[in-house]
Amino acid sequence: MAFFFLLAGCDQSNVTVLSTRTSPDGTLVAENVLTGNDGDGQLRIRAKNGSEQYVDFAESHADAFLKWIDNQHLEVWTEGKQVALGDDIKLGTVWIIPKHYKYSQVKLPDIILGSTVKANENTNIIMTPADNVVSTFIKSANWTTRLCILKIGANFPSAYAAAQVEITASVNPACSRRRPCAAIDTRFALDHDSQLNHQKILTSATISGIPSYNSTSIGDGGKYIRGQFLVENAEMLLDSLSGGFITLDFSLDFGDQILSYNIPLTGIDLPLADFKACVGDADMLWLRREH
Repeated sequence: MAFFFLLAGCDQSNVTVLSTRTSPDGTLVAENVLTGNDGDGQLRIRAKNGSEQYVDFAESHADAFLKWIDNQHLEVWTEGKQVALGDDIKLGTVWIIPKHYKYSQVKLPDIILGSTVKANENTNIIMTPADNVVSTFIKSANWTTRLCILKIGANFPSAYAAAQVEITASVNPACSRRRPCAAIDTRFALDHDSQLNHQKILTSATISGIPSYNSTSIGDGGKYIRGQFLVENAEMLLDSLSGGFITLDFSLDFGDQILSYNIPLTGIDLPLADFKACVGDADMLWLRREH
């Protein structure tokens, strides 16, 4: 994958910033950018004083994770094969280091209420008290689709990072079937506290060990992941919301550390009921039946 340098002053219109990372000293911001020009992308290093440096690549990299090693070295992680930089690339004062990762699901042991907090050397199971679980439900609609949005989170005043998932079921009652068609998108957040290294990055997440495609970095700080639960995995997710608890499973630095929050559902009956009523009998398997 060839890279090309861009000069300052290039067209800034129709630009989408996919994710960003701020350097440890706070003076630089790295940005993974979609330019909107035939799916092209850019890596930008922007100084707080307003100066910018760019490197351009021939396609967007939504799979990219940005990680500062220090204020002069930035790792760019991409799935599968690492990006081909050729000679060493330096943007301003920052050396760009290509890395690659292989995406894999978060693997967790069977979790039982009352189990030990430390499952193994890199997995922490966090037993969340019911009083620390928060949840809200939002419903909206347009002329074709209703959105059923359920937020579930675990808040801690100290000890651990606050965790949250936003589950959005997009239900289309107008699709030409006996049941509405639906799909589930998700957005996970892990708000790092002082116990987590500032430069650790959230690289994947799921719920109760269910296979999903939640591995796209968004926002700033390496704290947010978005993705989807598809077909039978979406149904498994909905089924899991009828049990006594779920887990919110977060993989940091590609499995180097796993945090699994055990979330009791007993105290959030109302938003759960509203979410389930909004989704109704929607068909999550319609994509499979379509083909």
